[in-house]
Amino acid sequence: MDVIDLRDFYATGLGRLARRLLRRRLHTLWPDVRGDRVLGLGYATPFLNAFKGEAERTVALMPAEQGVLHWPRGAPGLT
Repeated sequence: MDVIDLRDFYATGLGRLARRLLRRRLHTLWPDVRGDRVLGLGYATPFLNAFKGEAERTVALMPAEQGVLHWPRGAPGLT
C-alpha cells in the first residue's frame, strides 16, 4: 500500500476505529513521552499527532517506495 491508500483507509469508519485502538495501545506502552524524541517509521502520522504536544521532538520517516505526505498539515514539515 502507498501513503494515499493508507491515508484514505484511516479516513474510513474502520480506519478511525483502528487508529483509535492503536493509539490507546501506544499510550499504554509509552504513557509519558515528555522530553523524549518520538520517531515513526512507515505511515505513522495518524499516531504521531498524539505525541506531538508532549515529546521534545516528533518525526515521521516514510520509505521512498511507499511515497510521502507532508506532515503535520498546516505546519513546517517533520517528515
